[in-house]
Amino acid sequence: LLEENTEHLGNDTCSSADTLPSASAGCGVECCRRLLNEGTVGDWDFSADSMYGNQRSNYPNVSCSDAGCVYQRSMLQTSLCTEAGNTRISPSSFRDRANVMGAAMLLGPACKELTDWDTPDPDKGLSANSFLVNNGVIE
Repeated sequence: LLEENTEHLGNDTCSSADTLPSASAGCGVECCRRLLNEGTVGDWDFSADSMYGNQRSNYPNVSCSDAGCVYQRSMLQTSLCTEAGNTRISPSSFRDRANVMGAAMLLGPACKELTDWDTPDPDKGLSANSFLVNNGVIE
């Protein structure tokens, strides 16, 4: 997937590479683009399609499958934080197209008391889907 990604060609990351001192050493625009592809360690696409499918994560309380990732933890009941229910965020991730760093995770606040995250039914809480915006053309 990363080899097929050409989004960096549309920005100005490498546009001035031919004017840099490295150009005289043979690393101009094309070299810059090749280095971007080879050196990318995280490439997250924050769209609906990237929330689903096989992913991986190193975060605790996260389980990933072919359907995407789910974050779960028990409700907090302390003197500083009293939550109404357990936390379950699904979908909770966006795929790393470089497949190096792992999925970008949405874990919610450390204490969700008195926030929109805090619901008695963990299946009715916020998720990564809650934060996507589109105009019917661009997501």
